[in-house]
Amino acid sequence: MYTYRSTLELEKKADLEQLFFFNLNQPRFRSNILKIIELYGRPGIIEKDNSLWIESDKKDCQNIFVTKDEQLVGILIYYRNKPENIDLIHIAVDEKYSSTGKYANENLASEMIEQLKIIARKIRGIKTITVKYINRIGKNPESFGLVMKV
Repeated sequence: MYTYRSTLELEKKADLEQLFFFNLNQPRFRSNILKIIELYGRPGIIEKDNSLWIESDKKDCQNIFVTKDEQLVGILIYYRNKPENIDLIHIAVDEKYSSTGKYANENLASEMIEQLKIIARKIRGIKTITVKYINRIGKNPESFGLVMKV
């Protein structure tokens, strides 16, 4: 059973750094990550009021942290770029839960996207989510990604 929340406790900072900044799967998505940083800003960990979250230096983003048995296993960072759309701009899962990991059969990345859809349905006006890691970046970097209805 996964738990979803918007912040983490301070004791999870090392786990968050490992998952988000030192994830072994990052090289597979390097070009997309660099383009997303260019468009949305450099992410950084914020500590305030005994909580942690990730912010971008260019956009006001939201986080979904995913834990299982008190362990951080995933994070989504999203941004409402239009009144009717949310851009999913970063997604990271623990290597054990990736498509090649020990727990690949749990489909954590898909579960996380489904949770974002549930949240999006509660936000007035949101009709779509654009997953920015899906397609190669073309001539119009603002439009790359897979668009899903919520």
